[in-house]
Amino acid sequence: MKTTNKNARSFVEKREPFRGSNLFAEYHNDIYVVYSWGYHWPLLACVRGVWYRNIDRTSVSTSRQLSQVTPHTHNYIDTSLINIKRIINRGSIDIRNVRAYWCGYQTVLQIKGKVTKSAVKKELDLYLGIPIKQPFTYEVLK
Repeated sequence: MKTTNKNARSFVEKREPFRGSNLFAEYHNDIYVVYSWGYHWPLLACVRGVWYRNIDRTSVSTSRQLSQVTPHTHNYIDTSLINIKRIINRGSIDIRNVRAYWCGYQTVLQIKGKVTKSAVKKELDLYLGIPIKQPFTYEVLK
């Protein structure tokens, strides 16, 4: 269904596919996904009622689109572009949400399978794009 970006939130909250201006939503393997500018930039994904929001930013227009479509519910998990793409590609079957802390920073990662320090380090290295050398801690979110 064609709509304006300003009216897209109503489609998102009902998890209905739509097409806006450089913004669209559709289902991918039973996961509702909202994309900005193409399949390379998912903004939101809803997996079994849990919303994941891409917090990586590239432009003012993409940030505006995110504010236009983010559901009014506060039950969403902020995550990186890398992690939201992983969620879309494999669903979140057997995935645990983990909050990692290092050097005054924090992020939420998704760990598939058993949560161990080495699994968290591997995901944190991928998130940062470089191997982390600083000490870090983590907690499994419920």
